[in-house]
Amino acid sequence: MKAFGDESGHLRGVFNGSEECFSMGIVYGNELDCQRCPQRTLRRLEDVPEVKWNNLRNHQKRRVIECIDDEIERIHWITIDRQMLNDLDHSYALYNHDVFDIERDLAIIAIGYREMLFPIDTSSGNQYEFIFDQLFDSHTSGAVSSKINRSLDEWSVDYGNSRRIGGIQSADCVAGAASEDYSTDSDWLDIIAEDKSESFTDEMLMRVEHRLHESRTEP
Repeated sequence: MKAFGDESGHLRGVFNGSEECFSMGIVYGNELDCQRCPQRTLRRLEDVPEVKWNNLRNHQKRRVIECIDDEIERIHWITIDRQMLNDLDHSYALYNHDVFDIERDLAIIAIGYREMLFPIDTSSGNQYEFIFDQLFDSHTSGAVSSKINRSLDEWSVDYGNSRRIGGIQSADCVAGAASEDYSTDSDWLDIIAEDKSESFTDEMLMRVEHRLHESRTEP
């Protein structure tokens, strides 16, 4: 099985109040299925190098989401806002510089991806590969990849370029749809069958809160 991930928005913007929310999405399935929906959409667009949710019209968004429902095994997503983070116990520690082993925003992104990947049954012994969209540069992307790899032995984790990897474009659409559903009360993700779609927002927040608690008890 392969999984592809992407984010919508910037976590730093949520912390400083310039952005309403931050979303993450993962799509699961074989590689051809995960890239099929963006490919179909690109054939209908001119001079567009890749499918980005925020650049699509509503009828194109619906077409992509319906395709994801048909072709992809399952999706996971997360949406958080500033209030959710500030409501965590010991949330003040989020503004310290020594809480996480890597830069705060990168650590939270890694935690989010880890929480979405963890429930997948990897007992079959098959190869499981996760590729997320490259972040600011190779250094930051490598830090996130290494942090996920350290906590999930069953997954091979790497990053890539969304322009070249259609599965990441599908994940962008999931993250974008989650963000739009939060911001506008739309219902894009409700199009996807309930038994193949799941939010991991609570699990991510609990894991971040657990780390904040640990930071208070460390010497």
